[in-house]
Amino acid sequence: MNNLAGSGSSSENPARASTWDQHPLIARRRAGTAGAPAAGSPDAAAVAEFETDPQAVKAIVAAAKSGQFDHTVQRLRDGRADAAAQEAVRAELVETGVEVIEREEMAWPMGWLDNHHLDPVKHVSCPGHAAYVSTIWSSERQGQTFAAIFVCRDVVAHGHVDPPAASGGAGARSRMSEQDKAERKVVIERNRQWVSATTVRRDWLRSFVARKSAPVGAERFIATWLFSTDHTIRQALEAIGHCCASCSTTDRPRPRCMARAASNSR
Repeated sequence: MNNLAGSGSSSENPARASTWDQHPLIARRRAGTAGAPAAGSPDAAAVAEFETDPQAVKAIVAAAKSGQFDHTVQRLRDGRADAAAQEAVRAELVETGVEVIEREEMAWPMGWLDNHHLDPVKHVSCPGHAAYVSTIWSSERQGQTFAAIFVCRDVVAHGHVDPPAASGGAGARSRMSEQDKAERKVVIERNRQWVSATTVRRDWLRSFVARKSAPVGAERFIATWLFSTDHTIRQALEAIGHCCASCSTTDRPRPRCMARAASNSR
């Protein structure tokens, strides 16, 4: 979902967009007739939110039938937000005159400025100054964000590497093959799915802990898993303070672990 052109927007194919406007689902939703998602339902809200993106609406409709509605909509929202954030960084680089490359282009004699102790501000005057947009971990946001990664297109030709090291050494990076690029795309996509799934699961947990009573059989289920001492359960217990704090929906007195988590987050 980097842009709408690849999914049949009017900017690319007016005829296809016109056909999409006549799609029964969209036509019925706009007209409020039978066969459209019920007004006020999550399905209708999601269709309205993404109605300019045919592929997104098709995915939403399919997800509503398969039981993956929440996860699909969250992935679409995250994908849209990521595309906007990535484009904002890229636009800023272009506006300031920085050459923008793709991450897959990185290969010797290209080099990351931080690997060669080069200040991006001082390196601006170098003919090889460039950057690509990538995700980094933000401690402030407690999550990933997009940022510019500055590089030099030729650290040898522009004098950033001493002659003895000009060969790049054993750790020199070669250009990514098509297989490497495909595998990297899979990893990136699965990481994004994991982030979206985490949002959905935390929303579900907030709703669950707000219940006035536990589901039937909850005591036995919890006891069984606690006594199993499963590795995943132990990890969850170790992180319970952060989880409880992020899922809390009330101002009721909280356990000490939650109080510590809230204190540490300030």
